[in-house]
Amino acid sequence: GGMVPAIMIDGFLLSCLPLRMKQFILLETGAFLFVLWSIIHAFSGIGNPYVDSGEKSDDAIYTSLAWKNNTVGAVIVALIVLFVVSPIIFLFCRALSRIRPRRMCEEGVGQQIYKGQHCENEEVATDGEAVAVVY
Repeated sequence: GGMVPAIMIDGFLLSCLPLRMKQFILLETGAFLFVLWSIIHAFSGIGNPYVDSGEKSDDAIYTSLAWKNNTVGAVIVALIVLFVVSPIIFLFCRALSRIRPRRMCEEGVGQQIYKGQHCENEEVATDGEAVAVVY
């Protein structure tokens, strides 16, 4: 819980790590795998160890993803998460990563100097130019 804001402050504001659109595939893959796991969990009979009321239930991980009892509702929630919530959260985080854009000037192979430091040739890369960054 508390580590997410600390990591976001470090990555986006202090280190100026840009979040790229190709990283959206990773987020969507994780969300899809979670939805797939919730379906496997619902129909495999693994059960939910935190629900022990004695009554017969779906044993869903979350009540909103009760695939056996409320299939239509679970499909709607899964589609909203995959195609609305995940893109909005990603674009918000991408906007945060662009608050302090990374501007560097090239200083040889594998070396860059941040804008504000002395650059011998005074050519500074802008957002539209590609600069190789080694992480």
